[in-house]
Amino acid sequence: MSQEELSTPPGFGLENYRSQPIYACLADERDFPGSGIVFVPETDLVCDEEAYPLQSKFAESLLDPQDLIRAYLPKGPIREAMQRQQLGMPFMIVDNC
Repeated sequence: MSQEELSTPPGFGLENYRSQPIYACLADERDFPGSGIVFVPETDLVCDEEAYPLQSKFAESLLDPQDLIRAYLPKGPIREAMQRQQLGMPFMIVDNC
């Protein structure tokens, strides 16, 4: 069995797995110590209400916590990237340091 076949979830064809969107997600330090971002296929995304507040070294600069709804809104660099994307530019976070 190839490495690709081993990394594909059971019952999910490799073609379908590759054709789905991949999301860049902030990793919670409790799940991935020392990690910043993980790339997750759409079918592997799950809503986890226990993950709030997110423990990530990037959360404070990228996300605005909304305690009432136990969720986040984008702030700073993400909002700027969204504005650039609306103008037809690629979505990317720019480090202004």
